[in-house]
Amino acid sequence: MIRLFKKNKLLFVLGISTIICFIIGILFNSFIDDNNKLIISNNISFLIDNISRDKVSSFSNFFTLFLSSSFIIFIIWIFGISIIGILFIYLLYLFKVFIFSFEFVSLLINLKLNNILYIFIYLFPSAVYILLLFFISYYSLSFSFMLFKLIFKKQSINIAFYIKSYFKVFFISLIVCLINCIIEVFIIPKILLFLF
Repeated sequence: MIRLFKKNKLLFVLGISTIICFIIGILFNSFIDDNNKLIISNNISFLIDNISRDKVSSFSNFFTLFLSSSFIIFIIWIFGISIIGILFIYLLYLFKVFIFSFEFVSLLINLKLNNILYIFIYLFPSAVYILLLFFISYYSLSFSFMLFKLIFKKQSINIAFYIKSYFKVFFISLIVCLINCIIEVFIIPKILLFLF
């Protein structure tokens, strides 16, 4: 695994950037003021209350989550077709990592260490989604760099093969996203209700 990251520069850069951004997201909590911390605390209490009342598992929540999640995937994928989208893909992915790590540390601060299992179960679909974004971002960036080589360096590349593979990546990502959203909305709340 380490050899793979060392050989593949893009994979290495994405991996290191993910770790750095995750750490920044964790540290960011200490820089926000008390008012924002109170708002976050109230939002977490509201969320926990909704889970305990079984108000999370609904088709409207599922469709909202799936549409927003798949839209991000589509945006990353479509920007991979353009060379100018390289920076946008990279920044969007890192922003989602930052949000995830900030959410993790906020839950940890408010629910305390004794509820760590609750936090991990609750955040499991979000972690899967971050891995999915890593996957689609990697392939989108790879596709952008391939286009760059094709246009500016005039390298001989089998473009039809890459386009076919790129569409496969998109559809695989959508299927995984769909399954993940089903788990997040309909299964995780039931598990949390059962265990806690």
